[in-house]
Amino acid sequence: MRQRKKEMDVLVSLLESEHHDVEMLASEIWKALDTARRERDLWVVAVRMDGLNFLYGPYESEATAKKDIETGQIKSVGTNDRYMILKLLSPSRIFENTNPTLFDIK
Repeated sequence: MRQRKKEMDVLVSLLESEHHDVEMLASEIWKALDTARRERDLWVVAVRMDGLNFLYGPYESEATAKKDIETGQIKSVGTNDRYMILKLLSPSRIFENTNPTLFDIK
């Protein structure tokens, strides 16, 4: 995943601050990254193949998810396979309405 300026600013601030030991700094960095990533919206590709459901991802953008479908990274195995790109909202935006789009796998 690409770095975002806000996330990078938090890491730089941690690295520039005084810390008692490296393990403590590593722990603070880990927590900061985990918190930042939980606030990101992510996308997954849901695929229905021969009656079975599969999820691929997560992807950092809808375009990245669609690219994996278009380039054949996600392959069709049956004649009636379908896929849907779903947006997973960050916890702070969980109640927003999103409408997934259905596509046929070619």
